Amino acid sequence: MPPPAPYTEATLASYLVGALTDVGTVLGWTEDSWPVLEAVTDTALALGVTDVSTVADVAAVRAVGAVMIWRRAVAALAARTSFRTGQFTTDQQQQFAHAREVLNSLETAASSYLPAYSVQVSGVRYIHDPYAAIPDAARTL
Repeated sequence: MPPPAPYTEATLASYLVGALTDVGTVLGWTEDSWPVLEAVTDTALALGVTDVSTVADVAAVRAVGAVMIWRRAVAALAARTSFRTGQFTTDQQQQFAHAREVLNSLETAASSYLPAYSVQVSGVRYIHDPYAAIPDAARTL
């Protein structure tokens, strides 16, 4: 199987709508919807390019793109509430909770591709060891 070709803006938009699964249908989003097009732009910005087709790492484009579209989905679903009328109850807030959980999982998976999640680790060398024994002769008050 040949490696996948780099995404264009149109193919990335199509992938992102598919990545939303039924949530995209609930929101009424298509490849031409403003939130999807903005997620494509956000993906390019996060990867530091002006066009996603220039990124050879397809896994990075997919991972970062999924984060960007789910961030927009979480924002769109945030206003969903639960309400009850007589015996009828609807809990649209579950959609928001689900989208937030998916976003958390995707951000973890994409963390290696996003500079905002990078961490620099360095060693620390103490000049004065607080646990070093001090001889009695050196102790003064």
